[in-house]
Amino acid sequence: MSYKNLLDEIKKGLPAGNYLLTASDRFLHAEAAALVRDLVPPEERDFNFHVFDLLSAEQEKPSFDHILDVLNTVPFFAGRKFVLVENFQKAAKKDLKKIEGYLQNPLESAVLVLLHEGSLKKDARDGLKGVKH
Repeated sequence: MSYKNLLDEIKKGLPAGNYLLTASDRFLHAEAAALVRDLVPPEERDFNFHVFDLLSAEQEKPSFDHILDVLNTVPFFAGRKFVLVENFQKAAKKDLKKIEGYLQNPLESAVLVLLHEGSLKKDARDGLKGVKH
């Protein structure tokens, strides 16, 4: 999905539920993350906005089991839950299989945004059915 298309989807409130942004510029990822965060009211961000960075040195690399647990938990208060996975290009093949299962049957109350740096490999592209590119 292009950055412009993602901006259009954000203006609509991210209705599709699953998104993949591929870009070589980290600035575009940071901008997209900020715009998604702004969709969540400030008082709900601690509960309904989650960011997982697969490349972060500051935190332990999150497992996809944990990410899926967060996605499958009903949001607190009202509204929808937003989950961003940064540096998705670092996901292992076994993790792609786990995320495929979620994409086939996503929760309507959750939005998953995958931020991928660089071009998408063929195996990842084939396995990510149900995500808006």
